[in-house]
Amino acid sequence: MTDHSKVTQTKDDSPVDAAINVTLSGNLLEAYIQFEPPKNGGEPITMDRVMQEVSNKKVVFGINEQLLKILIDQPEYYTETIFAKAKPPKDSVNGAITWHVESNTSLKPKENPDGSIDLRELGRVKNVTKGQVLCTVNKPNEGDDGITVTGSRIAPAIGKKVTALLGKNVVFNEDETQIIADSDGQLSIVANKVNVEQTLVINGDIDHSTGNVNFVGNVQIRGGIQAGFIVEARGTIDIAGFVEAATIKAGGDIILHCGMNGGSKGNIECGGNLNCTFLEFCDILVNGDLNTQYLLQCQIKVGGNIDLVGKKASIVGGNCLVGGNITTKTIGNQYGIKTEIILGASHTLIDRQRELNKEIPELSTKIDNLSKIINMLSPLQEANRLPAERISMLENAILSIDIYTKKLDEVKSELASIDEEVNARTNGKILCKDTIHSGTMVTIGSAKYLVDRPLIFSSMYYSDGEIVIGSV
Repeated sequence: MTDHSKVTQTKDDSPVDAAINVTLSGNLLEAYIQFEPPKNGGEPITMDRVMQEVSNKKVVFGINEQLLKILIDQPEYYTETIFAKAKPPKDSVNGAITWHVESNTSLKPKENPDGSIDLRELGRVKNVTKGQVLCTVNKPNEGDDGITVTGSRIAPAIGKKVTALLGKNVVFNEDETQIIADSDGQLSIVANKVNVEQTLVINGDIDHSTGNVNFVGNVQIRGGIQAGFIVEARGTIDIAGFVEAATIKAGGDIILHCGMNGGSKGNIECGGNLNCTFLEFCDILVNGDLNTQYLLQCQIKVGGNIDLVGKKASIVGGNCLVGGNITTKTIGNQYGIKTEIILGASHTLIDRQRELNKEIPELSTKIDNLSKIINMLSPLQEANRLPAERISMLENAILSIDIYTKKLDEVKSELASIDEEVNARTNGKILCKDTIHSGTMVTIGSAKYLVDRPLIFSSMYYSDGEIVIGSV
């Protein structure tokens, strides 16, 4: 006989209420809800039950009640849905700089109004002047707090300040919101510091890679200058290499460690002293003194003295207008090259004197031509035989001749005054330690002297209305 164990399974038909599960994200930025259906007639999902569960989980912010109503009316069981979202913080904005001058140092050729390109104008230098606002320093803002779904504060990220700003020759304004240039110069930014450089250094030649230079401070060029380029500076200019047919303008001193062959196109304008090894075929204007070894076929205007030194100390050809003295070894050459020297005069007076001397014959020619028109047409008008179209010509000629005659009188008067002042400027002396060659013309005041035979170890100066030859 076999024993059998009887297993009895009892079916549980008790009601089970609908389940409401509320969960939160780890950072408390979102809250999720999920429903499970009721069983055997259990309690359905209701708003009161949902809100009680939400409260139990401490969710108090960002609740989308409209969404909850939809989910209750049309439940999607076993599906997790976001029903509450936090307010994220608005982080602080980092401090930043707003530039009021161009800080980009890329070189671009200049486009002319006619559309052509000037390859020598590359905009290399960013000049600034003392007192100029270079940039505004924007401080970080405070940002806005955020709120988690449980109502806690979320602190915003703190913005970073702009640091390490002040370099050389710049200052802050009172509230440190602006950086201001404390001197003239070039803007530069090095290691996040704003600087104004008073000396611009060019590590090479001035050529198509650099373009022309125009700087409010000092310029130091460690190479030379190729033909056709322009270097201008409000301060000093120091050039290590050879200078071709270029233009150099400085408010202060100019130093040419090699020299310059201007090819009859080179030009130098110097507000201070000019120091160089030699000058050939150049136009030179120096307010101070000129110190060099030799001058060859140059047009020279010097407010101070010319001092030529070394074995080649000489002036050969050209024109020298000098406010002070000339010290040299030789003037001219054995071939009688024309060399003109004017001592003691102001170059501005001489230039104006030359302009007026050129203007007088031009005005005289205009007056003569107008006189011919008047002399030809006036008799016809008196005889009432002048055609109508010629009447206005006669009237214009009469009016113009009066204007030009008055202008000529003014020019002659100004020229006479300048002549008187130039003739009164009799200072200046030539000190020649070797030879003044034939062909040299010397002018001091109203006196002139054409050297017709070599003068050895001689000085030349003005005395009692004439140029005197003395010894060195």
